[in-house]
Amino acid sequence: LLLQKQNDIKFKMLASQVNPHFLFNTLESIRMEAHLRGEEGLAQAVWQLSMLIRNSLEVGSRQIPLSDELNMVRCYLELQKFRYEDRLQYSMEIDPATEHIEIPPLIIQPLVENSIVHGLDRKEGPTLITIRTKLNDQDMLLVEIQDDGAGIPPMKMNQLKNQLTNSDESGDRIGLRNVNDRLELTYGIASRLTINSIERKGTCITFCIPKEGRT
Repeated sequence: LLLQKQNDIKFKMLASQVNPHFLFNTLESIRMEAHLRGEEGLAQAVWQLSMLIRNSLEVGSRQIPLSDELNMVRCYLELQKFRYEDRLQYSMEIDPATEHIEIPPLIIQPLVENSIVHGLDRKEGPTLITIRTKLNDQDMLLVEIQDDGAGIPPMKMNQLKNQLTNSDESGDRIGLRNVNDRLELTYGIASRLTINSIERKGTCITFCIPKEGRT
């Protein structure tokens, strides 16, 4: 009976997997059809989605240059602009001296997603998301994601801080928790996320990592 259950689980796992080649070929077919019909905005959105999925599937334990991560973030933001149009605005202020520094993949995109889900979606009117990178006074990479969205109420802010530091806490910001845990495991406690937010004013999330990579 146990063996049967294990086989059922394996079968369901296999059945739920979509062949990546089929997925990319299908997306490319949709993109070409949109291009032929003159729907350049739609064609571009499909291409950006394809790039995001491809990069997500290729993510492993390796680190990637910050410039590669930022290209993924730019793709993600452009894809979201296809949905939100003028409600979403973004700016990238990138110090060229930081672009070669290697970081864990998919470490910035979840923070940008947080700004959209909890900042833009809960605010009327446009929201500006700004991504900044620079070397701080300790010659460490400083990454900052700032938005002028809905902000976080003080009580929610306390709950969020507990969720990030207490493994027994659960919450709706799984992306932030995941990033925080990966930063701590890779670089130590000093690289944990720092979150500052004012209700109805916006949120700023920062983290620092060694310029040389893993400690």
